[in-house]
Amino acid sequence: LKVIFQNKNDKKIIQKFCSLKNKDSIIINGSGIDLNIYKPSEENHLSNKILFASRLLKSKGIFEFVESAKEFKGENVDFIIAGKLDKDNPDCVPIDLIRNWESNGIINYVGYRKDMYRLICQSRIVILPSYYGEGLPKILIEAAACGVPVITTDHPGCRDAIIPEITGLLVPIKNSKSLTNAISRLLENNDLCSIMGKSGRDMALNRYDINDVVNKHMNIYSEL
Repeated sequence: LKVIFQNKNDKKIIQKFCSLKNKDSIIINGSGIDLNIYKPSEENHLSNKILFASRLLKSKGIFEFVESAKEFKGENVDFIIAGKLDKDNPDCVPIDLIRNWESNGIINYVGYRKDMYRLICQSRIVILPSYYGEGLPKILIEAAACGVPVITTDHPGCRDAIIPEITGLLVPIKNSKSLTNAISRLLENNDLCSIMGKSGRDMALNRYDINDVVNKHMNIYSEL
């Protein structure tokens, strides 16, 4: 038996309920990414775009993102929402509400995108204010690999995907004021964004290479 986890919190919960031994479990940092595709670009350094990319669920923190966007309305900041509707999920945000935010100049909705690398590299900051049951959010490790600083929540899975104050910032869940303050802090400090972006890339090289992740899984299969 070998149980694979993507974050420490999930491992702790399952060990408590199932008496799972340490030797029978392993933490692997997410599903991995191709670091030859997701890599830094010069585009984001002067960008005014702030990206939220996720399934459009309330628990992903989309309302908090929009509330923060309202605070910057009229300024030269472009809040982008990318993602598809999960219409069968009761937690899904109605498309009419998204269109309303867009028509009021609060956000720009770009829908479901397959060119996430390009979208991330065009962004100054990537944000995921989630309180959803995350494993290890792929958008956060993609942003790190692209050298883009992130803001996310102090929530299982999310906090595991960054090094706080080194590759990005943590904020409390369901707290748009703290999110707004974190956005302001990064927008006002280009040097901090650059340093966090470089640290994120280094972290991605050490943790998230798809080849390493595949090899770890194959080694487990071989052992079993």
